[in-house]
Amino acid sequence: MENTKKTGIIRSVYLYLVTAIAIVVLLISVIGSLNIVIREYVFGVHGSWDNLSYPMEIKGGECSEDALFYSYDNSGKKYLIDTSLTAEQKKTKTDECVKKVEERNKLQNDNQIKRDFAQYLAMFLVAFPLYLYHWSIIRKEAKK
Repeated sequence: MENTKKTGIIRSVYLYLVTAIAIVVLLISVIGSLNIVIREYVFGVHGSWDNLSYPMEIKGGECSEDALFYSYDNSGKKYLIDTSLTAEQKKTKTDECVKKVEERNKLQNDNQIKRDFAQYLAMFLVAFPLYLYHWSIIRKEAKK
């Protein structure tokens, strides 16, 4: 009798613990998914990959004149890669570079959103059946 009571208590603790953990995971997944939807589609605030509003930083980095049109030899001396480019061609090439970086950043942001949403969806799809199963056992035992 003592052993059966101990087993029953352990079983109840297990059932309630798994149910509580499943509820927490469900809450995290729902809150995370809602955060993505609200942030990206309601308020239009993009994730950490979004550099679209900072073209000057892009121009100062990989799309700078130094990065696009100059190279360095082994001694560290800087030299122009293509001396035949006019100022207009340089501007066009810089603008194209900025556009490519902006497109890449947008793609990275979109992919990050998809990864985050997939993670929250997976959490939900695992936790929800666990919750339903364990809660149904608790309800059956409570009716006895």
